[in-house]
Amino acid sequence: MTKWLEGDNGWAISMELFQWITTNIKKGSTILELGSGLGTKFLDESGYNMISIEHNEEYMNKYNSKYIYAPIFEGWYWVEGLQELKDLEYDLILVDGPPKATGGRAGLLKHLDLFKPVPMIFDDLQRDDEMNLYKEACQIFSCEEKIVGTDKLFGLINF
Repeated sequence: MTKWLEGDNGWAISMELFQWITTNIKKGSTILELGSGLGTKFLDESGYNMISIEHNEEYMNKYNSKYIYAPIFEGWYWVEGLQELKDLEYDLILVDGPPKATGGRAGLLKHLDLFKPVPMIFDDLQRDDEMNLYKEACQIFSCEEKIVGTDKLFGLINF
């Protein structure tokens, strides 16, 4: 656990979410993550292929991932920078960015057409904005809410 928390500052995915992924998602699968960090490193080291959408130049190419630079524009990732997503293959979407200070994650719902219909995990549902985003996404996809976790919550769609 100490290794997990080093340099984390509370922003990385939880150990519980990491363990859920490694238990339920086949090694060798490709994970598309919105926002990168220590979770990127640990998922890569655990046998997953990572694609990271990142707004912060300091995180670009920090870990072993295919990075897509998308600065924040009008409260969410710059959509023009995400057009290559339509040509990429991935098995899971991990919604863990952008941070609230840059506009938050709600812009995702306006741009669902950019993403393939694969399972999604929404992180940080202990926060009101993220919980509201997850609940709206569940309504859009007509699925039951499935919330997991103890302190740091995450929600699942299409499992």
